Amino acid sequence: MFEFGGQKVIQNVFRPRTLELLGNSLLLATAVAISAVAVGSFQAWLTVRTATKGRALFAILAALPLAMPSYVTAYAFTALFSGFKGFFAAWLVLTIGTAPYVYLAVSAALFRSDAATEEVARSLGSSRLRVFTRVTWPAIRPAAVSGGMLSILYSLSDFGAVSILSFDTFTRAIYSAYRSSFDRTGAASLATILVVITVVLLILEPALRGKDLNTDARVRRTSQINLGWFSAVAISLASLWAVVSLLIPDSLEPNRLVAG
Repeated sequence: MFEFGGQKVIQNVFRPRTLELLGNSLLLATAVAISAVAVGSFQAWLTVRTATKGRALFAILAALPLAMPSYVTAYAFTALFSGFKGFFAAWLVLTIGTAPYVYLAVSAALFRSDAATEEVARSLGSSRLRVFTRVTWPAIRPAAVSGGMLSILYSLSDFGAVSILSFDTFTRAIYSAYRSSFDRTGAASLATILVVITVVLLILEPALRGKDLNTDARVRRTSQINLGWFSAVAISLASLWAVVSLLIPDSLEPNRLVAG
């Protein structure tokens, strides 16, 4: 009986449908993590390190998507835009929901780090890109990777958004398997794969995060970066993301949302 059950589990694990779900889930989680790290790190740098006007407002807007569950955001987009479904839709909604995790982690790391080292690097003739890659990024890398890992785990565990947006992942397939069959072996097999992936990610996380840099507890207050002409570009990007992540989902009338 045990051998039969084990053989059935192995068959469920290695069938083409399972490999398709594995590819979908990993692709979505990786894409969401990359975009969440990019968006969250940019928002943190803009609000903490620069002298951009309105940075206090952008700091609030960056964290506000946490107040809206991902499935509510997914429903709002599908109600506003017909045909909004699939990989891109799931990627956008989950990025909106997880970018604040990266923003909060990276902004805290920037507050703890000493900006004087960045000023020294700039005074020695280093470009802003070189300062970021050689000085700023090593200081915020542990926080950014940790935030990205949270994005991956959130994407792997999400069920509501991917179901509304009709994108097949492990969570959606597990639910369908439990609902559509008296034999729960297939659902259990998929759940086991999801658990194994999570464990592997947690094992790899310390290596990806790297070592925390030692910082002086007496962080010196330094002048913030004046972006010059790039300030308009940065404000436009931050405003565009605020429109996509907050204004568009919130434009759905409350009575329509409740009715749905």
